[in-house]
Amino acid sequence: MARKNYSLGVVLLVVAFILLLGKLGVFSFIGVHLWPLLVIGLGLLLHWLYFSRHMPPTVLIPGGALVTYGVLFFICTLFGWGLMSSLWPVFILGIAVGLYEVSMFERQTGRSFLTASIVLGLVSVGLFVLTLLVQGGVYMIIILLILAGVYMIFRKPRLW
Repeated sequence: MARKNYSLGVVLLVVAFILLLGKLGVFSFIGVHLWPLLVIGLGLLLHWLYFSRHMPPTVLIPGGALVTYGVLFFICTLFGWGLMSSLWPVFILGIAVGLYEVSMFERQTGRSFLTASIVLGLVSVGLFVLTLLVQGGVYMIIILLILAGVYMIFRKPRLW
């Protein structure tokens, strides 16, 4: 009978501790700010399954994409979701990372995965640069005008 009371006491303490953490807002903080760690964890789990030889090499494609997306979501959670208007090409980059991992860790795939990853990576970087140019076009014009003005002031004058 004393053993049952001890076990029941431990259960009551654990329940009370969990309720206290809930009232203090610990779970809402985790749910709001740290949920991207679940996405990263799922991607790392897929990597572990491949490296422990439980899954085929193609599991690295979603694994690499999930880790990349988890980092993107974590950055947006920390610094604001407005960054997504500039960082959306990372979704394409995530697939490129997964394809690159398959080409690196599985030698039998040939060069097709490597070629696809390079093409998608370049498309992603190109779209990122294009997005920055569109969003910051006025600043680029200002920088170009400043550089042109400085060049015109400090260049060596030609003789007429």
